[in-house]
Amino acid sequence: MDLATLDTKAACNKGVEFELENPVTGRPIGAFITVLGKDSDVYRGYIRDMMDEYSRKEAINNKKRGGTTTVKQARELEAESIELLSVCTTGWRNIQLNGEDLPFNMKNCVMLYTEYPAIRTQVDAAIEDMGLFLSQKSTVSSISPARNSSSVNAEKMDHV
Repeated sequence: MDLATLDTKAACNKGVEFELENPVTGRPIGAFITVLGKDSDVYRGYIRDMMDEYSRKEAINNKKRGGTTTVKQARELEAESIELLSVCTTGWRNIQLNGEDLPFNMKNCVMLYTEYPAIRTQVDAAIEDMGLFLSQKSTVSSISPARNSSSVNAEKMDHV
């Protein structure tokens, strides 16, 4: 077997576009989001940075308080999760809010994933689903980049 067919890192770095589904009916809605996968450099780098920051804070707290641990609040964990999904989102198309196209940028990603938990759930599932990245089946419409994806992703990273 050629192990190159299992190169999840390359596939996750390339990204995949998937179609959102109605959370009640499960039917596709014609709106598409492009994401990087959990084995991508962006995802793994974000996780490493979060762990490094937590370890740094833990070391400072241990020194100051003599061994007490830092406990993250639910709001902080949710915000970090939304930020991770946002930095792994490289574009979208046919996303509208109140009848108007929603421009793709970091601020709108955070808003979308905060205000629309059903969308956040689908994005999270897509990022975790290696089958989407290693094959062209299912609800994947293409692996071509979504509208404005390359320039906006670089812009987004500057604002994180």
